[in-house]
Amino acid sequence: WALVFDVASIAAFLELYRKRPRAAVLVFCGLAYLAWSFKQIYVYGPGTVGLYLLWRRDWRGVALLVLGMGVLWAGTLLIGGPLYQKSILSFGGTTVKVQAYEFFRNLGLFLSKETPLLAGLALVPALWPSRNRILRENDVLVFALIGTILSFVLTLPAGAKQGAGDNYYFVPSFYLS
Repeated sequence: WALVFDVASIAAFLELYRKRPRAAVLVFCGLAYLAWSFKQIYVYGPGTVGLYLLWRRDWRGVALLVLGMGVLWAGTLLIGGPLYQKSILSFGGTTVKVQAYEFFRNLGLFLSKETPLLAGLALVPALWPSRNRILRENDVLVFALIGTILSFVLTLPAGAKQGAGDNYYFVPSFYLS
């Protein structure tokens, strides 16, 4: 469900942003919060939207995003109480280790499953009419590039945890698609 709400939040944001940018951010915050509520690593969407808004120099959108997500996250932590806060905010006391085996196994599975997508993406710059204007003319491409980079930054170490699976690469696959 975390992935479903994350994808829905991005789809809603991209659909609404050109017509009603403030409403797009508010709807996004609600759906992104639902994604986070299922799995707290799901900060991919807020990070991507935040960086995208910064790239567009939409300062009001950035402020609304920070305020909206901040209120929702802080409210959850306050309502959850001390034990919940400790479980969410404390990284100590765990015996789960980062393992090279898990890292390479999961990355290898991702690469083997996404080879057609990655090969197709490698052709995009060659097929674009004017390679110098790719990022200036296509906001969705910029958004996807930001999401891809950010999701890999979070996924690569998370996918190396003991017991992790290649499902950690679902979000980068979404942004690459």
